[in-house]
Amino acid sequence: MTPWRLGVPSAAALAVLALVVIAPRPASSQQVAATGAAALTVPEDARRLLDEVAAAYRKLDAYADDGRIEIRFLLDGKETVQTLPVAISVQRPNKLEVRHPDLTVVADGSTITTAVSALKQFAQVPCPKTLTVVGLGANSPPVESLLFQGAGSVMTRWLLSFVMDPDPIPALLAEARSVRLEPDRAVDAAKARCLRVDRLTGPGIRMLIDPRTSLATGMELVMEGGAPSSRGVELKSIAWTSGDVKTVAPAPTAFRFTPPTGFARLAEVGVDPANPPDPAARNHPLLGQPAPDFSVAVLQPQGKTRLISRTDLRGKVVLLDFWATWCGPCLEELPQIQRLIEFYGEQKKPVVFLAISQDEQPEEGKTLRGLVETTLKARSLEIERDSVAYIGLDPDKTIGGRFDVQALPTVVLIDEEGVIRHYGVGFRPDVGKELGDRIDALLQGKPADAKPADRR
Repeated sequence: MTPWRLGVPSAAALAVLALVVIAPRPASSQQVAATGAAALTVPEDARRLLDEVAAAYRKLDAYADDGRIEIRFLLDGKETVQTLPVAISVQRPNKLEVRHPDLTVVADGSTITTAVSALKQFAQVPCPKTLTVVGLGANSPPVESLLFQGAGSVMTRWLLSFVMDPDPIPALLAEARSVRLEPDRAVDAAKARCLRVDRLTGPGIRMLIDPRTSLATGMELVMEGGAPSSRGVELKSIAWTSGDVKTVAPAPTAFRFTPPTGFARLAEVGVDPANPPDPAARNHPLLGQPAPDFSVAVLQPQGKTRLISRTDLRGKVVLLDFWATWCGPCLEELPQIQRLIEFYGEQKKPVVFLAISQDEQPEEGKTLRGLVETTLKARSLEIERDSVAYIGLDPDKTIGGRFDVQALPTVVLIDEEGVIRHYGVGFRPDVGKELGDRIDALLQGKPADAKPADRR
């Protein structure tokens, strides 16, 4: 049994979920893009409303709603509506409950429990003192799918970011191509203010704001460029509504997880909950195999590039980090990669880092190089270091395909003989230390998962 490999509900009417909620991200236009908030000019009225919304959520110690996501689609030409209840309850700084038909997440302040209905399994990991959106998804592929993969996920992620994160605006603007106010809209006999965020790639988001509370009452995807389709399903619209919202402290019995009948804890099937499962890292067929041949264009000063191939890296430990500007977990991981680059560069160890962007060519005449460099500059990230670290561009996913990259971030470690010794998927808060220990082991001629040596 492979833990945490999500499946699609068998009912034909739920096939659209594979497009919008829990399926692995396809290599298509439905991606979250980011060039950095510093590159975006937001009209004063739109920025004022955005600040009001963030301030309203920031004042709350607790939040709960009876939200639902409504998906309209054509199934073999017949219009169908599917409603998914997605109830959310949060109490700062680190208690949370999200109930989705396929997934339940409960954080009680000491433990985060994730239960997947289709697998009848649950896992538990320690809860940080302060819970954020990226931290919530870091230790759980199912939660990461819910928050970061598929078109519908952006609404859940943005709502939780407003509720949980101390300053959600920079991350929101990092995805934006433009932000503007639209005319007020009538919602249930009341008016809602409309804030539209067009994203660099993929559908935009229209937020409906209650003028009395400055809290979001709804969000909807703006799919003017055409909706995705697959397996006879044509998506028409996706919208979230909050339902009843409560901002008082929940009952003492809240945020408790009781395993449903028949559910098994992952530790009971041989998985340590303190080390969440990474199926790709443990079972990937590339492990122990010679790395595929590749040649990647890496950025050089003065707008130039040059090619680096696998043979150029012979005799060195190589870390390939597949990332993208639209990938929130990737941007959380890169500062730790940067610290590794600095450490091994100063130590003059035979280690080379390749941060290979999986971004597609951007629209509207912008350059891929500009997109990547602007994103890194906005976050004060310095990934390039001569002879130690390079930024590679792989817009057609050729190299990503050879390394079977299905999700981001993906990190591959290659030993000095050119053999793949580690294959990791997803962000973890301690990923820098973990990778450093693996690199040290390889430098000492030991397996990548050998017991770590002391490393300062």
